[in-house]
Amino acid sequence: MREEGEKVPSVTFREYCKKVQEVSFRFQYLEETLKVHLAMCFEIIDLSLGDRLFFDLSYDDVENLPLGELIKRFRKYNSNKGLCKLLNDLTKERNHIAHKAYLLTEEKIKDLDVLAKEFEKVVKIRERVVEANKALYEEGRIVEALLLELNRPRLAGRKK
Repeated sequence: MREEGEKVPSVTFREYCKKVQEVSFRFQYLEETLKVHLAMCFEIIDLSLGDRLFFDLSYDDVENLPLGELIKRFRKYNSNKGLCKLLNDLTKERNHIAHKAYLLTEEKIKDLDVLAKEFEKVVKIRERVVEANKALYEEGRIVEALLLELNRPRLAGRKK
């Protein structure tokens, strides 16, 4: 409970639901970014192997995987331990957003203190997802640059 006289942040249930919806979207974006990142890694491997060894992994192989499995596979292609830990920690928070965030009782919805605390929890999760998306974007730039470098000879050959 709040101390007497302490101001209760004004949050409506509608605002809370909008924030949950936004965080849910950000998690979907994170999952899609992981899938694309893995697909680029698969393409790098395939290009590097050429015809010397058969390799047949692609976006299709990760398209329907849940976040936990995507992170597990991502760790095998990325050495950024901090990002991997952040992603791993986010799995529990993603499950909260996906399965529990909307399930507030009528009492919790009407209790401004409880609603404000739940809202703050969602805001903190949002901040962590944004942080993970930014870090994943930076990692993706590295992979994309390598992929472009590997594709350069093939692209140059087509121009002739």
